[in-house]
Amino acid sequence: MREGRIRVSVRDTDPAIPGPFGGPGAGADAEAGRGLLLVRLCAANWGGHPIGAGLFGLDGKALWFELVTGRDAFDVAA
Repeated sequence: MREGRIRVSVRDTDPAIPGPFGGPGAGADAEAGRGLLLVRLCAANWGGHPIGAGLFGLDGKALWFELVTGRDAFDVAA
């Protein structure tokens, strides 16, 4: 991990990869998926990958994003 960055990873049992991690993003009229818009605006990098039936026999996905220290609100909003 590069200095000045923090990586956050999450895992669940749904194999579908949502946007902006590779799948379609939330449409203008979507009632869910707005949290991923925040990831896209604030994160320096992100990604995701499917997980095969390994851990406890469960399929799913792992998603991650990186935040960079030293960014202020103007950088994120711009």
